[in-house]
Amino acid sequence: MKQLTKYNMFAIGFMLLLLILASGCVKVEKPTGQLQNYSNSQSSDNQPPTEINLEIGETAKTSKIEVTVISAEIGSELNYNSEYFGPSQKTAPAGKKFLLVKARIKNVNSDSIYVGSWEFSATDGEGNAYDTEINPSQDSMPSSRKLYKNQKIEGTILFELNANAKDVKVLFDFGNMFTGTSLASWEFPKEGKPEIRIDLDSENSIFENSEKIEIGYYVDGVTHDSQYDIHIYEKLLNEDAENMWPDSYDIGQKAGEKTGSFNYSLNFTPTPDNYPLGKYTLEITVIDNISDKTAKEEIEIEIT
Repeated sequence: MKQLTKYNMFAIGFMLLLLILASGCVKVEKPTGQLQNYSNSQSSDNQPPTEINLEIGETAKTSKIEVTVISAEIGSELNYNSEYFGPSQKTAPAGKKFLLVKARIKNVNSDSIYVGSWEFSATDGEGNAYDTEINPSQDSMPSSRKLYKNQKIEGTILFELNANAKDVKVLFDFGNMFTGTSLASWEFPKEGKPEIRIDLDSENSIFENSEKIEIGYYVDGVTHDSQYDIHIYEKLLNEDAENMWPDSYDIGQKAGEKTGSFNYSLNFTPTPDNYPLGKYTLEITVIDNISDKTAKEEIEIEIT
């Protein structure tokens, strides 16, 4: 009877392990929640890691965590805010350049889990692998932090690439998440191709009347030999397609700036007089005057 009990316990434990592995499949979703791709994450020592390809701004999800690479920029100069020295600048060593990634990790369905920047890495088209570097910025992501359910961390991650590195990808390893060895990869935008990402840092896009609304977005991939010349149009369309927020501006080469990644935000407080209750479409359009390429992105919001 004692041996039978041990056998039953072993069988039950084995079945639980199979259930855990089966529930840890990685899937890719855009921030809108629309399913884009699906892949089984189980692998063995004789097989290469399962890799799921995303665009910067998209989210990789498992049954336990969500990982989003919000933005990524490459340059020879690193501008950052130091906790002790304030605004600072760092120059990449000879033959090197910086890759600065902004990312978010959220625990969606675990009592607690340890995650951080140490799960990220980078690679280039020649197969060179890059580990994270010490990030002097005040907003750097911790290497490891305990997150309870529904908690998240967000911050920047620094890499030092070869100066001639091309086709750069950012990687996140889910291998220690009971999902087998699976990688999510985010490809850096091609040179000269505008990549607009609108990132709503909130659980939904529904806002109450008189509540301050702040919507941030990023523009990447518009640098040409350290030069950029873009025009941005911002529109907030009501249900009758009337533009409630007409705004546009030009952005040209700024002294000392070597990257083509720009952060912007719209801030407004709706009232019944200026923004009636209802649904709206926020539309961002970027025109690259050097490459003559155009990109547009939009999201839906609702004021109740």
